[in-house]
Amino acid sequence: ENVAVTVLAESMYPAGQVSILYKAVNTGTLDSQLSVSFTINDETQVKWIYLPKAGQITDNVVFNLAEGDYILNYKSVFGEGSVNIKVREYNKIDITNISLSKVDIGIAEFTVSVQNIGSNYFKGNIKLSTSFKDKENGIELDVGSESELKYIFEIPSGILAGEYDLKVQILSGNNLVAEKIQKFTLSPNFTVDVPQNLSFNVGSIAVIPLKIKNIGPVQSFADIYFKAEDFIDNTQKIRLLSGEETILNYSFNVPDDMWAKDYVGILTINNISTYNVPFSIKGYAVDVATSLDKVLYNEGET
Repeated sequence: ENVAVTVLAESMYPAGQVSILYKAVNTGTLDSQLSVSFTINDETQVKWIYLPKAGQITDNVVFNLAEGDYILNYKSVFGEGSVNIKVREYNKIDITNISLSKVDIGIAEFTVSVQNIGSNYFKGNIKLSTSFKDKENGIELDVGSESELKYIFEIPSGILAGEYDLKVQILSGNNLVAEKIQKFTLSPNFTVDVPQNLSFNVGSIAVIPLKIKNIGPVQSFADIYFKAEDFIDNTQKIRLLSGEETILNYSFNVPDDMWAKDYVGILTINNISTYNVPFSIKGYAVDVATSLDKVLYNEGET
């Protein structure tokens, strides 16, 4: 005499009245009558079963369960076992990550990761909101699946550098399913095109052109400081829109007695970024080391 009991659990159940399928098969040589106990936490339910020889039945045991992970233990005179029971709410989405993944001229790209941790296939909308732009489109997720979504926002020209909030909402019709707010910062990014092979002659007017461009997503001011030896020491403030560029020309008179050699100017932006600006002066004698040559000079001569 033997009866095999098996619980045929689903991968996930919706919260509430959870109906769990089980199967009993009489694998013995005699008719059998038995009880099977099913226990979750402190609740036990007993099912009485009669099975003729080679007979089998399927039935359900029902528990009222809130969202969570459970272990269902079952036991009869012929054996015992256990199975994991996962219970989840209907329409439940987890927003696992929000990040500012990329910025460029006039744009910001956001990455949003979501996971369906509910008990059902989800079909709804995802909405992204900032103080300057909103986006909304459909989203579909299988049970347990994750998705990484990317959204590009065009930044209006009037937006200033600073800290902002991105609000992400998951909607099912008009019902809010999930919401998360993430702060992000928009900053300018100033680059400098340093000219190469600059060379000036003594007695001339030297002009050093420096092209400065804002490749960041927002407009901003920049404090520009340029110093080259003792003949250039200049500070100025400029404002550049996203994608805008300007050329700053630094000029000075090259003295007739200036040494011919290589020089390096230093450009600093906002006391953070520093650039070397090399240039050379030509046309005047370099340092000469006077030496005593006995072939050309007699002793006592200088």
